[in-house]
Amino acid sequence: MMFENNVQEPTKDQKRIRRLMEVCDERLDENTNRTPSTELQHCLKNFLHFVEATEPRGQLGKEFDCQWGDKSLSATSARKSIQKDPQSRAPIGKKCDYIVLCKSIAWNPELLIGEVSGGLPRCPQWKFWHDLLIKCALGSRDCIWRILNEMPYLTRNDIESTKIYSFQLVGSSLYVYCTDYYRGVFRFAMVDYCTLPVSIYETEQRKEVYCVMKGLFESIEAEAKQLVQLAKGKKRVRPMSDYDPEAAYKALKVVPSPPDKNENEYY
Repeated sequence: MMFENNVQEPTKDQKRIRRLMEVCDERLDENTNRTPSTELQHCLKNFLHFVEATEPRGQLGKEFDCQWGDKSLSATSARKSIQKDPQSRAPIGKKCDYIVLCKSIAWNPELLIGEVSGGLPRCPQWKFWHDLLIKCALGSRDCIWRILNEMPYLTRNDIESTKIYSFQLVGSSLYVYCTDYYRGVFRFAMVDYCTLPVSIYETEQRKEVYCVMKGLFESIEAEAKQLVQLAKGKKRVRPMSDYDPEAAYKALKVVPSPPDKNENEYY
């Protein structure tokens, strides 16, 4: 009985990894032959448990909002609304399968875009390029544009260090991309790649997918901390002495109220 004192209780991460391996065994037993499946079936059976095992949890998870489904990008909607009247036409953003928002900042910037391009065995080539260029690339560009627009006080070093990540699942292949703004040019590049496990014997593939997704969410956490620090060190762009309330009132588009109705009309 002396050896019982040296037994250590597994940590939360170890329990999560153990549970992930059990789920992988169950899902791969059910889908060993990799039969053709739709996009939703492919995501639920083969990929969703990796995302759930690596998403921020606990106190850190309260700072992020991870959303699945056809979610609209607020950054794209804000970019399209420039110099337009939102009352006449309210443009919507690009629809993405997965979005991670930072709730530590009031305007909730998007830090991660995820896209599942079709099911199994593989989506058409046009679907792959459409999701890559329109949703991942241009969507990440709009996210950076929104950060620069909401934080006009950022220095050049702060702007160049800001990054937006995205991932794309194509069949059994998982691609991770990164977008930044360097010297007036938006740069979009693939930074990591892995393949999902096909059978219960590919234990190394499970570790690789877990490490890729874990590193991706750790990078997002670092970007969120950087944005929060930049928001704390916000400098006033315009001093209060330059504020002219009369000029600001004239610049408003005041909508005249309807004329008062006679009280007798209500009886």
